[in-house]
Amino acid sequence: MLIGQGKVLKPEERAAWNQHVHVRFQPKAWYDDALCVDWAFDRMPEITRAAREQGRETVLMTENLHGQTTPEFIAALRSNKTKLHLLPSGVTDLVQLVDAGFGYTVKHHMGEYQTEWLSLPGNIEKWTVGLAMWEKRVHITNIVHKAYVKACKNYNFEKNAAKVGMRMTTDGSGDELINLQCVGHVSFSDADGGEPPEDSEEEEEEDEDEEKDEDEDSVDLVSLSSEEEDDDTAEKDAAAATAVGDAVAPEGFELDDRDLGHENNVIGRNVLMKWDGAPLEAANFGWYYGKVRSRLTTTETAKPANAGCRFWVNFKNSETGDVLPACLGMKAHSSTEGFAAALAPEMRARGDAAAGGGDCRWALLKNQEA
Repeated sequence: MLIGQGKVLKPEERAAWNQHVHVRFQPKAWYDDALCVDWAFDRMPEITRAAREQGRETVLMTENLHGQTTPEFIAALRSNKTKLHLLPSGVTDLVQLVDAGFGYTVKHHMGEYQTEWLSLPGNIEKWTVGLAMWEKRVHITNIVHKAYVKACKNYNFEKNAAKVGMRMTTDGSGDELINLQCVGHVSFSDADGGEPPEDSEEEEEEDEDEEKDEDEDSVDLVSLSSEEEDDDTAEKDAAAATAVGDAVAPEGFELDDRDLGHENNVIGRNVLMKWDGAPLEAANFGWYYGKVRSRLTTTETAKPANAGCRFWVNFKNSETGDVLPACLGMKAHSSTEGFAAALAPEMRARGDAAAGGGDCRWALLKNQEA
């Protein structure tokens, strides 16, 4: 986290930041409401991806910042199949792993690496008068990464997590390992857990939907297994992909054929994207409405799964007929998920190519003129 607004940054600075470090700006270097929501949309899809693909939910435990209690933040978590658990105020230093020595370890190693760098010939002069501020920020990202890697190698996560209660079990085994700083050993009783909460009507409906989905899935599996020899999936997919029709703007929009100018001008715009492959089934191939959220970070573009992709596009079940992101197991009608996309100019459906034939993969939308 860096102090400032980050609005005027040289392109070479962004390109030079260590690709393993996520850089964020805030006037007071504090996670305010907007930054908490931004973090949730940016990081939670990756953090929860494995769990969601297995149909499991995630619980996020936070330190009760105001920005972690807003409806927008909670909605961002729900879109990634995550429930929020707020820790009591004023206990961060007691129960958070970062305050159980890990944060200190990272800062200590940062000091070591900075001292080592300053000891090299000419670097003191560079730091005091030679480097521009943006070059110092780049240097800090590299120092942070080196320090973090070293801390992760030497820090005993399991031992310290047990000490602050982060490895508590339902049967109470291991409670004797909890030894909070300035508090000492603690013990628990069933009464400490309180009465189990009653499920809300919304949760009950979701549970019923999940049970129904499981029943339907089991029927489908039996059906598929009995017809497996006759099912040529690849052939069906190819036929369905060929049958995808023209790009047709949803109600209230029309296709926008205008030049974008800089490619980043697509961020925040509504788009149609052609889906004619995984993770959708052939029956759901077609054009789907979404909104471009942001560019992929350097770290994200380096992942094999995101090869050739440059932007995150958000899709909502409520706007895709419960197809995207339901295909990933996110069944709630309000679920939102970001998918990596190329949005390459040469793949844009526009003008005579608006039918979406050939290599056309996406189309830009604009509000329909009165």
